[in-house]
Amino acid sequence: MPSAKLTSKGQITLPREVRELLAVDTGDRVDFVVRPSGEIVIEPATVDFLKLRGTLQRPGRKVISLGEMQEAIEKGASRR
Repeated sequence: MPSAKLTSKGQITLPREVRELLAVDTGDRVDFVVRPSGEIVIEPATVDFLKLRGTLQRPGRKVISLGEMQEAIEKGASRR
């Protein structure tokens, strides 16, 4: 089981095994989630934007390209 030592400043270094499981790297942030049971869970707070691909897509909704988005923006801006 990985473990870490608390410094006098209240800091810890996440062991490599834990960093790899969380897929976090230097500069990434983590959240400490305290559950009602008192259990503490560490979750990555930094998310790679590529992992978000498709999260806004809804069934039945037309997928449009970046070019189509740009055209719609320009068309909307020209109406003002």
